[in-house]
This record gives sequence, C-alpha cells and structure tokens, in this order.
Amino acid sequence: MPRPTFNIKLPSIKEMMSSKINDLPHRHRSKFTDILAAYDLEVDKSCVAIKDSIDKIIEKQYDIADKFIELIDEVLRVESENLENETDEPQQPGNSADSAGHTVDATQPTPDMPSQASQLETQLGGTQFEEIHERQQHIHRVLETFPDELDVVSDQQRGAMATEEMEHNDSGPVFDQTPTPHDDTLKGTTNSGSDPPLIEQECIRSLWDLICSKDIDQSRVVIDYGEYSANCMDIYESFAEGKCLENVFMQCFIECVRDDSKNHRRTLTSNRLILDVNVGALLNFEEQERHSKNPQPFDQNVLQNCLHNTLPALVNLDKCKSIMVPMLSRGHWTLYVINLHHRVIHILDSNPYGIQLGGTEWKDYHYDPIYLGGRKFPWARVIMSRLSKALQHVCPNAEFPKFGNFPLDMPSNCPTMRTGSNDCGFFVMSYMKSYDHNAGVISSFNQPDNSRDLRAHALHQLTFHRINKALPLPLDIQRFMFARN
Repeated sequence: MPRPTFNIKLPSIKEMMSSKINDLPHRHRSKFTDILAAYDLEVDKSCVAIKDSIDKIIEKQYDIADKFIELIDEVLRVESENLENETDEPQQPGNSADSAGHTVDATQPTPDMPSQASQLETQLGGTQFEEIHERQQHIHRVLETFPDELDVVSDQQRGAMATEEMEHNDSGPVFDQTPTPHDDTLKGTTNSGSDPPLIEQECIRSLWDLICSKDIDQSRVVIDYGEYSANCMDIYESFAEGKCLENVFMQCFIECVRDDSKNHRRTLTSNRLILDVNVGALLNFEEQERHSKNPQPFDQNVLQNCLHNTLPALVNLDKCKSIMVPMLSRGHWTLYVINLHHRVIHILDSNPYGIQLGGTEWKDYHYDPIYLGGRKFPWARVIMSRLSKALQHVCPNAEFPKFGNFPLDMPSNCPTMRTGSNDCGFFVMSYMKSYDHNAGVISSFNQPDNSRDLRAHALHQLTFHRINKALPLPLDIQRFMFARN
C-alpha cells in the first residue's frame, strides 16, 4: 500500500521581519538578526521532531493495514476454494428426485449440525486443510510480533531505500540502510541447499560472532579498500566489544559513503563533504607529537597539501552546506560539522556528559586549552581556525565564508553511548548519515539496543560493500551476505 508524504514548513521569522530589520542602523541590525536566526533554528528543530513522530505513526498504521489485507485475502481465498469444491462435488443418483419428494417429519430427531472446522475438513483434503491452517497461523504470529513501539523508519527513508534497491543490484547493501529486526525479506545464502535461510539480522550477528570469536584464521584479509586493508585480527581489535575503532576503518567507511554519493545513493547529498581521517589527525598535530622524541611544530603547509591531495574530485565547495571532520583525540571519536547554512559549528559527541561523567560537560573536553607561542587557546577553536585557513588557501575561488570564528555548539538531541562502551567511533559513523544540515539537528538516528549490534552492523556493511576488493570472500564468510529472493 503506497505511503503518503508529510512535510512541515513554517515561515521564517527572520524573513518575515527582514524589511523592518533593514530599517535599523547597521550597528543594531546584526543583534536582531542573530536573535531571530537562533529562534528560527529552534523552530526548525521542533518541526523535524514533530515530522519524525508523525512519520512513524503513519508508517505503523500502513504496516498494520498491510498485515490485515494479507489476512483478509487469505480468508477470501479459502472461501473461494470452499465454493469451488461445493460446485464440483458430484451429485448422487436420485438425490434430485429424493429431495424434491422428501418431506421432513417435525417429530423426527434432528441430527447435530457439524462444526465449522469439521465441515471444512470434510470439504478439503487433510493435507490441504493443514496447509491453509498453517498459513493462517503464520499470519497470526506475524501480527503478534508486530512492534509495539514506533521504532520504524520514516516512509521517506523506506521509499528511498526501495527505489535504490531497484536501481542498484550490486553485491552488497546500500551502506546507510539500517536493518530492522522485523525485516525478513532479505535472506542470507548458505553452504547447503538444506540449510534454512538466515534473516538479515542473523546474517549481521553471525558474521560478527565468527570474526570476533577468533574461530577463524586471524591472518585472513577480509577488508581491502586498496590503500586500506584489514585481516581478521585487525577487525577483532576494532570491532570486538570494548575496543576503540582504528583510523583505517573510519576511512573505509568514508570511502563507502563517497561511493554511495557518487552513484546517487542516499547516504550523502552533493551538499555535504566528509574530509579524510588524516585531515583530523593533522589538525590535532600536537597530540600526535606529544610522545615523539623529536616533536615537530604544526605546519599549515602540510595540512594544505593533504587537503589538496584528498579532497574528492568534482567537489563544488560553493554548493556545500556542511563540511564534516571526524576527529580522534585522546582515544575518543567525535564529529565536527561546519554548518555553512546556519553559520555554526556543531560538535557531535557521544559522551554522556553530566552526572554520568562526574559532572564533566562537553565544553570541558572540547575547550581544553592548548598552548601556542606561550598563549592559551581553546582546542576546538584552534583546529577549526586551522581548517578554515587551509580550505581558503586550497580553494581560493570557492565562495564560502571563513568559519574559524563561527559559534561552537552541541545539538541537544545528540545521541549518546553507554558509559564505558567505547562505541564513540561507531556513533560518529551514524552521525555522518543522520545529520540534517537544513535543520541543524540529528534526524532518523537508528540506534541498536546494544553495543554488539552497533558494531556488527558497521562490520557487515564494510565487509560486503561493493568497493571491498576482497569480495567474493570464502564461503564461511560470504554466506552471510544478503541475497535477494
């Protein structure tokens, strides 16, 4: 059943007041525009939250309707078969004459009427009746297991995913699709025709169990993205529970996202740009040199050369609305998003700041002082200033603003990890897919219930993405790739 689309669009108060604001003297104008822009941003956040809730309600209504349509069709089919059996039943000789001349005696006892089930058994063969009964029981079980909570993706996402699957029949799943435990349309291949097919979630967990249990040759290369490759031991050291994600896997993720975007997948739009992991390492150069026997100072030229060599081809910075920078500092992954649309830098950090971290707030971490030339500066401000200067130098003709002095903020709806889980790198992957630069918030963030599933999803996606040169893999791994039936 087709799903309707639902959108919320409210007028911007900044635009409504623009003519009046222009009447103000220039020295007062910016104060009013900043206040109104902040108000419009909060309204946009509210609209996104309302839209997500309504989308989930609509999706659940249509899913329930689809299940009942299937059930009703099954009942109608059974009734149709019953009618056919009645009309095809041969007439016994003499029945017509007997029935025409037969009169019922009111005093004669009336035999008990057979039950509905026994009538159906009489009309249908035993095997046919069991088959119909089993189908009805299956539908009943599906309805019983239908989710009670609104944990479904929006109709816009589902429609986009379905369109992409029809248009792109490649070796692996679209990288930003997050499986749901109720989706049994994607099956896993098996070594033997007698083995039962695996549902999508089972494929994902089974791959993780195989590699992270170490019951496999640890030297076997599973992921090969050209310059970046990893064997089973490398994977274990990043994807086993409690392990911190290494740079190589974050870079592989970025390569997948770029490929999806280039091939018109929905992972990213042309208005977003993700910078390489090495860019973040150079921005945080002092930490890299902290334990060096001969520490070197930060060199702006090295950063500029890195950007020049790693910026994706055909990137039009004039059209970019956001620039994403994955950062690894002190063993903790975060994502810095320069939102050029709202002229703000959003810091997406999965740490559960506040009471769970002993009162530590996000500014305590990101504003940690760094000493340069005998002076103290906030760390976050330093790295963003460096990046702004480098991009202006590498792309001098791009008409995007200098953002070194943009305000720094952390979205209030930023999902957080469980304390001590070390899942920060996997949260950063999800932030890249779910950040909405138009509203300046994280939307449609699909967070698994536990650390294992979060890591298993990322591992499965990296393993079976089409740009993995290690494919096809040996059967003990390849059988966990999704196959279309």
